Amino acid sequence: MQQPLGKKLFLSFDLDVLDPKYYEVGIYTQGILSPEHISQLTQKLIRGHEIVGLNIAGYTPQAKEVVKQILAPLL
Repeated sequence: MQQPLGKKLFLSFDLDVLDPKYYEVGIYTQGILSPEHISQLTQKLIRGHEIVGLNIAGYTPQAKEVVKQILAPLL
């Protein structure tokens, strides 16, 4: 049985889920998601919740623009 989510939410993004055409991490294998897809998922996930924290794994200054796209629903 699934437990309902609480009202407080801590988000964590790992940039290696992105398709390399959007941002190349350069290690291991990467995912196939676009920033738009992650943004859409985030919008659904945060609905009705209070965001209490955020973690972005794999961030480098070169990722700034793609991270802004991903985080747009939170702003």
